[in-house]
Amino acid sequence: MTRKHLFFSLLFCLFMLTGVAEELFAEIPVSGIIISDTTWTCENSPYIVTESILVSDGVILTVEPCVTVRFNTGTAITVNGTLIAIGTKSNKITFTSAQTAPAPGDWGYIFFSDPSKDATFDQDGNYTGGSILEYAIVEYAGGENVPNNGAVRLNNAYPFINNCFIRNNYASGIKGWNLFSSKLKIANSEINNNTASQANGGGGINISGIADILNSTIDNNTVNIQGPCSGCGGGGIYVEGNVTLSNNIISNNTAGVGGGIYAKSTKTGYGVTISNNSIIRNTAENSPAFNYIAGDNKNIGNNTITNNMATGTAPTYTVYMGSFPLFNYNNIFDNSAMYELWNNNIQGLKDLNAKNNWWGVSLQPEIEERIYHFIDDPAKAVADYNPWDTAIRTDAPLSPPSGLAVTAETGQIVLTWTANPEPDIAGYKIYWDTDHGRPYSNSADAGNATNYAISGLSAGTYYFTVTAYDTDYNSANDEPDTIVNENQTNGNESWYAEESCNDGISAISAKLNYYRDADKDTFGDPDETLQSCTPPQGYVTDNTDCNDSNAIEFPGQTWYKDEDNDGYSDGTVQVSCKRPSIKYKALPNLTAATGDCKDTDKSVNPGAVEGLPGDITCFDGKDNDCDVLPDDKDPDCISTGLDLFVIFVSNPPASRRRGSDFTVSYSVINQGETKAGRSRTLFYLSTDTVKNDNDIPLKNKGSVPKLNSGKIIIMKNRVT
Repeated sequence: MTRKHLFFSLLFCLFMLTGVAEELFAEIPVSGIIISDTTWTCENSPYIVTESILVSDGVILTVEPCVTVRFNTGTAITVNGTLIAIGTKSNKITFTSAQTAPAPGDWGYIFFSDPSKDATFDQDGNYTGGSILEYAIVEYAGGENVPNNGAVRLNNAYPFINNCFIRNNYASGIKGWNLFSSKLKIANSEINNNTASQANGGGGINISGIADILNSTIDNNTVNIQGPCSGCGGGGIYVEGNVTLSNNIISNNTAGVGGGIYAKSTKTGYGVTISNNSIIRNTAENSPAFNYIAGDNKNIGNNTITNNMATGTAPTYTVYMGSFPLFNYNNIFDNSAMYELWNNNIQGLKDLNAKNNWWGVSLQPEIEERIYHFIDDPAKAVADYNPWDTAIRTDAPLSPPSGLAVTAETGQIVLTWTANPEPDIAGYKIYWDTDHGRPYSNSADAGNATNYAISGLSAGTYYFTVTAYDTDYNSANDEPDTIVNENQTNGNESWYAEESCNDGISAISAKLNYYRDADKDTFGDPDETLQSCTPPQGYVTDNTDCNDSNAIEFPGQTWYKDEDNDGYSDGTVQVSCKRPSIKYKALPNLTAATGDCKDTDKSVNPGAVEGLPGDITCFDGKDNDCDVLPDDKDPDCISTGLDLFVIFVSNPPASRRRGSDFTVSYSVINQGETKAGRSRTLFYLSTDTVKNDNDIPLKNKGSVPKLNSGKIIIMKNRVT
């Protein structure tokens, strides 16, 4: 082969490889209305949504396993027909952001509307058809300003949501409303790191209707509190209607009230059942575990409620009751609140059944101190807690181990922890990884001991946690085809202890101080601190906030003087954490930070209009719009029409008044053309724009009826 032939052969191969590369990495653009059955295939993935998509009524959009769908900013999918998105555990479907550095709120949502095809099930509860999200990831959504915002939105629509990750969204992970004509089923899913607005509540899930939420993990979700806490409930779950919450992990969620769960119901016979859940390490100003006003005689039983924290002012409480469920067979202990239970029901209706719970103590006086009811306030109903359990119950989920500590010794890391209180503990499992949070790449069984040594680690940062398991634990119970650990959701293995960390063999990482950032302005309250390896949700490393309940006040804030409170500043500033006085505003509360030419007069600012021709402001001598133009030169005050002329008439001083009339000097502004010899112009005084309806003829100067300050209109009637 000659060199020339070799060159062309190589050039041809290069073109071929370039074409293959473009085909391999090309994104298929999709947008608009889908009017016939369509399949998005793994072979053609990824797809990029360039404009919003509508799946028409009667049409099926099928998304194959391994497909990635990327959304541009401002785009969404609305399903009026059927969406079938069924991935597998190893080949999930991903709905995500198209941005290079994705962030919560990058795109809109997946919306199942009222006409969409609901999921159907056989008599054993197996899915048989209709809309479904299974083995799907929905992330970085929530960026549209719509009512009932959520990453997955459901209006009287009932897709099956199973084995899904719904995470890192700037809205509720799942938001459903008008769900009273069938039942929504959410199962075996992880819903975490979502942030709902204060108006909506329900950081992880917000449901109004009928639903089952089963075998799922709802953790690290937040309701973004910006001001007084109204509608800010349910950091993990907000439910209203007829809902069952069973075998879930509800952990590390944050809200104003109801950090884990906010449950309510206004329909007769409806209510919320809460059973066999681990409700742990949730945070709220009050009722960090749950706030319940969701119907009478519903079962709240066999739950483990521990390590939840109330951050509000006293009196604080872990659980709030505003109705009469059956609150039995729970373990409720080691929470950070003044009371474990606050019974807000009114005396005289009936007693709250709170029997057969373990309260962390065994003596009646100690239990009484943990319950606020009739004994504390005769206007409240009695909470009947007798009989009570004198030891922790074993028919509720295991509690996570506490007191985890990590120390470095020669050639190894040693973990120690406090033994669990449950009598049926069979052992403990150790988990660790080089990054924070689950899933953990490494695990070991420590047996029924409270210490464990790990050797062979290279220098570096490691994160450790531990779980407990009981005598009913069986590794075979963890279904291989689900994304959750069934041993944890059924309570035979506890949820994870709080992580501890170190720097491998070389040294121990000192736990850092973190400070509460309640107003989300990135500056922390020096009086509210926690120590942790990693930032706890709602905490920061800064401790310089002067007012942690107001996001506008923070160190280094620039305050602009707005003395007349018209939204415009004259440019005078002060820099301080606290607001200097009511005469100063922060930039978000201003229309403009400079330009007010008279900051003591609310009617004068750059956003004002000098006036319409004839307005009082066109003859008041003020520069109302701060444009440095006198009234008679300001375009706002000059009439440009040929048929309407205006002047300003004001009440003259008393010395100029003559009875009921007064003399007015006036001039006609911008009269337009008049043709001498061919026409003459007559002028009339009018208070409207209708000619010849009792208008008063005017001369160049004359006496006119006494008028209030304001506009009069000089009208022209041309006569030939």
